[in-house]
Amino acid sequence: MALDLPVVHFPRKRVVKAELCTAAAEGSGTEFFQTFNFGFLVQARQPAFAYTEIFRVLQECREADLQAFAQVHKGGPYYWLGLSAFLMRDFESAVFYMDAAAAEDLRRDPQATDTPAVLFLMLRGDHPSQAAKDLVEASQALIEGYISTYLKYQGRDTQAPPLSLEDLRTFFLERAIQPENRKLRSVATALISFMLETTHRKAQLDNIPSPTSFEPFILHLFKGGLILESLIKLNPKKTPRGGILSQVLPHVSADLGIPKGLNISARELQDVVRQVDTATWTIQNAFQIACRTRNTAGHSLGWEVSFTFDQYGAIVQNLAVSCLHTISALYRTPLRAA
Repeated sequence: MALDLPVVHFPRKRVVKAELCTAAAEGSGTEFFQTFNFGFLVQARQPAFAYTEIFRVLQECREADLQAFAQVHKGGPYYWLGLSAFLMRDFESAVFYMDAAAAEDLRRDPQATDTPAVLFLMLRGDHPSQAAKDLVEASQALIEGYISTYLKYQGRDTQAPPLSLEDLRTFFLERAIQPENRKLRSVATALISFMLETTHRKAQLDNIPSPTSFEPFILHLFKGGLILESLIKLNPKKTPRGGILSQVLPHVSADLGIPKGLNISARELQDVVRQVDTATWTIQNAFQIACRTRNTAGHSLGWEVSFTFDQYGAIVQNLAVSCLHTISALYRTPLRAA
């Protein structure tokens, strides 16, 4: 069966210093960057070409006038970079560029809450005014799936309201983009990219069932553990004491509903893989698996490890559930200034 690939004719526009300086002075950066027609390339599903073109234009702007480049509003190109990276399955970069675009929007208007980049970070796929609506809808559905799974775990405080996507926005995502909570910004973007990346990592493992390098999987698991540790350390409800996970966890164990002396050590990463085969869906087991993953994956890439598609998915699930439970249990109060 033949596949007709799109043929794109794209006139490349060069940066003119006078136009850049005028846009910077008049606050018309959006209109300036629209003349380069990045959106056409992305919507034509040419993300690699779009990625290269956007960086070319940004570099030409820097070389033309560094001060004007710093001043001009760059939300547009950063947004299209984010979409390009998303289409190329580079989710970490995608969320990074979306955050940069949102920062540009908020720099221009601190009250901006409905720009396409902010809508992406807030996982508002129902809003019509965004070029990436289908991608945001897919991201929203994926994270809603994690929340639904979390609510099936036993050991949650039944007196507390169940976590919803709107709660995640209100108590964590929206607060993380506020300037006074800057320390949470990287944690919020990391949580989104961690969850988005899971599907791609599982697809890699599904199609290469016996990899000789486990680098992308170990780093992904470590990222999930690092997000959990950061959420615990930065929580607004109770400031934990200590520098490492085993020291800070006991200070919030009662709020999390887990034993204060929970054993979170493991000899090797394979021990965690074996544990998920028999672990029941409880908050205590989720935290034990998540913390043991953090404490093994964070110390070596050289583990002798093997896991199936399902085992890997189970570890990621417990990491995600632990992160969501931490937000539900420790982030329902106004966040302290970072």
